[in-house]
Amino acid sequence: MATKYQKLSSQDVLDLMAAMKKNFQWEKEPRAFQVKAVQAQLEGMDIVIQAPTGAGKTAIAAGPHVWPTMKGRITIMISPLLALETEMVDTFRVKYGLRAICVNSENGGCTRAVQKQLLSGSIQVLLVSPEMLLSKIFTEKLLRQTKFTQKVGSVVIDEAHCISHWGSDFRKKYGEIGTLRAFLSPKIPFVAMSATLTPRVCRDIFSILHFSKGEYRFINIGNNRPNVSIAVRSCRHPLNSFQDLDFIFPSTIQSLSDILKTWIYVDNITEGEKMADYLSALLESRNLHLHDAYNAIRPYNARLPPEYRTAAMEAFRKGEIRVLICTEAAGMGCDIPDIDLVIQWQVPATLSHLVQRAGRVARGAGHIGMALLLVE
Repeated sequence: MATKYQKLSSQDVLDLMAAMKKNFQWEKEPRAFQVKAVQAQLEGMDIVIQAPTGAGKTAIAAGPHVWPTMKGRITIMISPLLALETEMVDTFRVKYGLRAICVNSENGGCTRAVQKQLLSGSIQVLLVSPEMLLSKIFTEKLLRQTKFTQKVGSVVIDEAHCISHWGSDFRKKYGEIGTLRAFLSPKIPFVAMSATLTPRVCRDIFSILHFSKGEYRFINIGNNRPNVSIAVRSCRHPLNSFQDLDFIFPSTIQSLSDILKTWIYVDNITEGEKMADYLSALLESRNLHLHDAYNAIRPYNARLPPEYRTAAMEAFRKGEIRVLICTEAAGMGCDIPDIDLVIQWQVPATLSHLVQRAGRVARGAGHIGMALLLVE
């Protein structure tokens, strides 16, 4: 039976808030924008949400599952990166108590076992890329099966700015997400979430996802992060010397923990690898005799094996790696609470890229941090 959507009363909204707090074991009440977004889904309304990184957008995908009408339903969450899919599965399981899986090339794709799980109704959240979701096998085995599509409660597009930034060339399937509506009930709500929604990006989202004027809700709480300072500094040395990064290792350090947990965004993979070599050599030259100093700096990009990237991200999370030199393959949606410093090496392609990357800093409660743009 397809999901039932109906308008919530004032009492229903209060009950929804109480259910979210109880089921997710929160000490505080859910935030107003989270409640409004969950309510909109339960009422069958499309939604666009702009909220800063770390504001709790994941709860918007999890929230509907505390409501009785969502029992046995699946939230399809479209994610841009394989590493993020895996991390989000753990987040839904641990923080929200939901049964979640990701379907991608690294875990075998849309196998018969996966199909069986999704058709059985045992899964509550499906993490998937647009390429996998719109692939021939996924379409034939699941999207064309009423038994599956009737279980879909909502479709959530995480990092929805990718629809505009990538949909026309880099990853064209982002520009085709709207075709998913042809397989689903017209009442299924689509949720587009991002920290950076410019007017142009919004226009692209409305068009590609087929949002009808006046028939969607726009929730905008801004993207200000008062605990994060943003600074711009001119490089004083030739760019290929990387000497303007020497400040990362102050002369006072006595242990690896004295090095700020840092991400350096470099949009050229080869340049990033050279930077990693330079910084590793610089740390070694200080003759500090730090244990495992060589492993304190690591590159992170799409060319590296998935096993390496998973291990590197976990080592950074634990503090074993202190400096991660990364491309867009890292960070998007990544929930690491204690990053102290993000450096953008040279001006990125768009201002949205800078805002997204700055949003990786100090996501945890009580943390403060800095985002630094280094330019010629």
